[in-house]
Amino acid sequence: MRCYSLKEFPDEVNNLISLRHVYFDKSMKFPFGMGQLTDLRTLPHFSVGKERGRGIEDLDSLNQLKGELTLSKLEHVRDRDKARKAKLEDKKNLRHLRFVWTEDMSTTNNNDEDVLEGLQPHSEFESLVIEHFKGAKFPSWMMSRSLPLNNLKKIHLRRCNKCEGVPTLGHLPNLQHLRIDRMAELKCIGADFYGYNLVYNATRSRKETTTLFPALKQLSISECRELIEWMEAPKLSTEVFPCLEELHILNCPKLRNAPSHFPLLKDLWISSCDNVQPLKNITSRLTSLTSLTIDLNKKITSLPKGMLESNKNLTSVEILSCEKLACIAPNVLGCCTSLQKLHVYDCKKLRRLPDGIDTLPLLEKMTIRECPRLEFIPMTHGMASLRKLHIDSCGGLSGLPSGLQYCTSLQALSIMGCGNLTVIPVTHDLSSLRTLKIGDCEGLSCLPSGLEHFSSLQELSVWNCPIVTSIPISNGVPFTSLQVLEIENCMELSSFPALEFCPSLRKLMIRNCPKLAFISALSLTNPLPSSRSENFTSTSLDSLEYLSIRSCSNLHSIPDLDSFTSLRQLWIHNCERLEIRATSLCVSLEELKLTSLPKPESIPSLDNLTSLCMVAIYDCGNLKIFPRGLHCLTRLKTLTIGGFSEELDCFPDFPILSRLKRLTLRGWPKLKSLPQQIQHFTSLTHLCIMSFDGVEALPDWLGNLTYLWQLEIVNCKNLMYLPTVKAMQRLTNLLNLEIRCCPFLGERCTAETGSEWHKVSHILTFKVVDSESCRVLKLCDAST
Repeated sequence: MRCYSLKEFPDEVNNLISLRHVYFDKSMKFPFGMGQLTDLRTLPHFSVGKERGRGIEDLDSLNQLKGELTLSKLEHVRDRDKARKAKLEDKKNLRHLRFVWTEDMSTTNNNDEDVLEGLQPHSEFESLVIEHFKGAKFPSWMMSRSLPLNNLKKIHLRRCNKCEGVPTLGHLPNLQHLRIDRMAELKCIGADFYGYNLVYNATRSRKETTTLFPALKQLSISECRELIEWMEAPKLSTEVFPCLEELHILNCPKLRNAPSHFPLLKDLWISSCDNVQPLKNITSRLTSLTSLTIDLNKKITSLPKGMLESNKNLTSVEILSCEKLACIAPNVLGCCTSLQKLHVYDCKKLRRLPDGIDTLPLLEKMTIRECPRLEFIPMTHGMASLRKLHIDSCGGLSGLPSGLQYCTSLQALSIMGCGNLTVIPVTHDLSSLRTLKIGDCEGLSCLPSGLEHFSSLQELSVWNCPIVTSIPISNGVPFTSLQVLEIENCMELSSFPALEFCPSLRKLMIRNCPKLAFISALSLTNPLPSSRSENFTSTSLDSLEYLSIRSCSNLHSIPDLDSFTSLRQLWIHNCERLEIRATSLCVSLEELKLTSLPKPESIPSLDNLTSLCMVAIYDCGNLKIFPRGLHCLTRLKTLTIGGFSEELDCFPDFPILSRLKRLTLRGWPKLKSLPQQIQHFTSLTHLCIMSFDGVEALPDWLGNLTYLWQLEIVNCKNLMYLPTVKAMQRLTNLLNLEIRCCPFLGERCTAETGSEWHKVSHILTFKVVDSESCRVLKLCDAST
């Protein structure tokens, strides 16, 4: 059961003496006398209080507890003897313990060491978390064989800000996960960390090799900003970290030394460690590494030579935000014959990638991003295994490698933000290419030629290439594989391929191409035989499902809309010269948006469009009548309509749509009232009224819309009055009211003093937005 408003348990809970399981979060206050519930098995959190009945001693009789227990506000425990009264050593079924002090650094008590010493648990527990501990050293029971913590598998030390060292842990036989996090005063991880003497004394009689951290698999040291040195373990007959697979050292900027013996390490992540020596040490003897991430190193200028030469199983290398990195030595990556993923990101001074990357036989994915000085990618022979190549924001790159055309397995190619590129040297030899994305390449004059010969290409996207003039799909050769074509912000684009040559096209999006004059269905230069032309509309455009044409100011001709027999979504917006030519629309349409089109005087009938769920027809300045058939749209849920010819002094005839859920009405200056038919739209849940400058008062019949729960009133400059109080009170489901850019009404709805305030004060969320700056002037929440 979730009771979000419940702040504390009733006092009577402690009478439930057979209660076994209690679940709650740390914010809930539990009752006095929890110690009476001696059958309790589950108690996730115990917050120590100063008052009687909430002290640490109330845990003494709860010996049936099992699973996890968090003890918080331990600053309220007086001393070691008081802590011992919790009798944690008697709670044999507890497996996960978390000890938490309050973070407030102003606490003056200096008893944290004493208290933690007294919280000695039983020897069978499995995980330990210590947070905000303010002692200088950790308890003896963590570092002694007198309490054999043979089952302890996980330790997390977090924000222990007074500790200059870490506890001895290398002797723990089953410790698998260790996190050391945000220890502000930690300066050295010394020899004591390994527990050599504890292990050596236990094994010397058997003349065994001394193994330290014998089971540790994951080690993370993070946000220890004063850490300077991590020392090696004693070397005499010692094996260290024999099972460690994952090592993360994050945001330890002063670290200048680290161990070098990690025989099974697979995953290494070093971030925000400015000295290169820890990286050199750790990688110097590695042979098992599979993943390497170097991140946010401010001082490294080059990667150490030979640092990875023995790691034949390395599959992933990521070099991120190394702002001074200028080069990567050839032998760093050239020996990584198993490398599958290379990601270089935000290396501002990197000028070239290392020679030899095109010899990596298994490299499948390469990403180069935000390396503005990169001048050269050494790829002359091609990379037979490369599947994905992404180059982004490399402004200094003036050419792509010639070997790109030999990457015969390439499936996805993205070239973005490379303003100096003039050509992209790919040919139809890239028979596996499925996705080609080219964007923000201001110097690119043309796209790769003969795109129709890329036999597997399914998606082509081009944007922000201002001097590209055409899409090079030759007329006469079908481009049978292409399914998605997106063209955006290509300011010089003046010609477009005939759609008959893209018979598999499912999505076509064209936006902001001001010089594009027409889009044709049939080729003009290679006219079809008459027999083929007659059958064209039933065979060539029947795959297109999504068509969006926006902000093409010179466009005056597109194929008849009834040619697209499978179309589901149609959006034509802000094409000032375009007329809509069609006697009907595709019956499969589900969304129709015809907006900001000044030319059309009529819209094709909608009466057969039984799948239509959403219609938006607005800002069509020549339109004087509604499209026929609105009343036939039984599945219509969302309608945005209005902004018609300014010659009209009232809305055109409006059919009653009793199942409509969302309605946006857009007016024009001559309108003095809302269309009265709206009062019969009794299923409406959302209503937006926009740009009715001639309306001064909203009608009382709005109160008939009893299912309405959101009402928006936008840009009605002369509106002053809401419906009457009685009408507003009939809107019993109204939860949200927003008044935006309505200066008079907004002022009259001022909280407490406005003349219209009493009509809206009961609404759960009420917002007024300023008409000029769009600042939120009033935000009232009735729930508070």
